[in-house]
Amino acid sequence: MSKTVEETKDDLIKRLEQIEESGQTALGPALTLALGIATKGAPGSRVILCTDGLANVGMGSVENLKDPKDIEAVKGFYTKLGELAKERGVSISIISIVSAECNLSMISPLADLTGGDIVKVDPINLSSDFATILSENVIATNVEFRVKLHKGLTFRNEDSVHITQDGSLLIRPIGNATDGQEVTVEYKIKPIEELSKMTDVDFTKLEKIPFQTQISYVNLEGMKCVRLVTKSQKITFEKEEAKKAADYKVISVNAVQQTAKLARKGQLRDAQANAVHWRNMMKGSDAHDEYVKGSKPLYEALQCQQQVNALDARAQCLDAVASNLNQASKANRKRWFK
Repeated sequence: MSKTVEETKDDLIKRLEQIEESGQTALGPALTLALGIATKGAPGSRVILCTDGLANVGMGSVENLKDPKDIEAVKGFYTKLGELAKERGVSISIISIVSAECNLSMISPLADLTGGDIVKVDPINLSSDFATILSENVIATNVEFRVKLHKGLTFRNEDSVHITQDGSLLIRPIGNATDGQEVTVEYKIKPIEELSKMTDVDFTKLEKIPFQTQISYVNLEGMKCVRLVTKSQKITFEKEEAKKAADYKVISVNAVQQTAKLARKGQLRDAQANAVHWRNMMKGSDAHDEYVKGSKPLYEALQCQQQVNALDARAQCLDAVASNLNQASKANRKRWFK
């Protein structure tokens, strides 16, 4: 690590060309070594894991796993590596080959925890997919996202472990943040039974509702920073007025992110219903075409999950689900609206 990759690239390429494959995939050991090197570099470093098969030798082997304890142990191995990379400000992306069985669902925490991508590619398009992954730079690490709502509101579709203060404060760990990343949340009015107990607020007379976001992070120079954003939003009781004022580009990103979140929790029917609801909502909007195009991987993942019981398609289908849900969870306007 005394010299940078830029300084040693010619020697590295020469050594890479001398390597011969031997039929086995020591993915776990290779990843551990790569992560060890990356963590010695500057925050924002990245590891790109390329594989055309199952990890089948050494630490993290997923081949022929049948015992539930062994499966959980291997999942734990990749999760711990992902958590370590997240703590050190390293992102891990995974590239696998179309038609190859890689058990991406087992190793997907590496990318999900660190803000990386999971992409299945045709070898012909390998260069362009590398370019896409490299185009989004890590701009901050150890990111934590907090949102404070009016006490008459509460969050929707959020894990209870991330919500405090009677449902009005969300604390969501993000980890690494890229320059194109967007984080969305949904909220709703609390049940009337709860509102009736709030004697200090007359909700019929409210004209605006305050929101506050606090983002804490470590920049690439190692400085701990906090950004605070406060805004008051005008209230309307007219549906058409709200629709006219809506930013459908933001709504489209949220729709895909929230649907992917439900699917990852195993709530397939809720995810499908959510997808249909937002697809109907987007009709006629200025973001409809981009939404349909951008949400295609999400719909493919939902369809694939329905087919997963077909044994002959199970492995490749699960890989497609892991890749497509990762892409859906990272939906943003930078990728869609150019």
